[in-house]
Amino acid sequence: DQQTRLRSMNRRSYYRWILRLATDNSLKIIYTPGHSSEVSIPARMNFEADHYASSAQHHRSETFTAPIPTFFMDDYTFYTRDDGWIESNIRTYVKKAQILEASKYMKAPPEYCNMMAYSACSAIVQHYARSGQLPTADVLYSRQKLSDARCRMRCEDIEDQHHIFIQCPCYDEMRTKAADELFRCTNSKLAELGIEEVDRVDLLTAAKSFFSDNESIWPLHY
Repeated sequence: DQQTRLRSMNRRSYYRWILRLATDNSLKIIYTPGHSSEVSIPARMNFEADHYASSAQHHRSETFTAPIPTFFMDDYTFYTRDDGWIESNIRTYVKKAQILEASKYMKAPPEYCNMMAYSACSAIVQHYARSGQLPTADVLYSRQKLSDARCRMRCEDIEDQHHIFIQCPCYDEMRTKAADELFRCTNSKLAELGIEEVDRVDLLTAAKSFFSDNESIWPLHY
């Protein structure tokens, strides 16, 4: 049933419009394999259509805008001033909007938040994490200090240690910088100690995957 399938598709009003046009006219829709090595006329026409559709992205000022088929939208369709009609998964849209809004108010942590040294801060965080004292939302929720265990950066997932250090999109940039710095320092130290290239592989692999979903780094998560 095409109508059932269309209910969850992005920009479904356009598809409904096309289907109505196909129903009201003698238009016949035929499947043509795209991005293939076929040289048939339908395949070549499909290639041409893809080519001109892609090229049109570079000439938007010269391209006519298709009318918005509000007459084929759902009976109740969300609308925002910035994005217009929302014909996508509304839960996903709201989730991304919340993360974007929260990121506007994020402040960078102080350069030296504990005893004026990165190593001291790292030691304290590791101590709290290993002893189950790191104040993540799931820990505070279990102790009835919070009413919700979900991430406080509004990404809807449970906020545990693994989520903060590995998954939460709000910290992606920090994780990337930290991973690059860890890899660089590890590689430099191994070279300084004269460790052979063959023996460096495992250590560098571990350093590179420290901020990723790796069972050797996060054994308790699996």
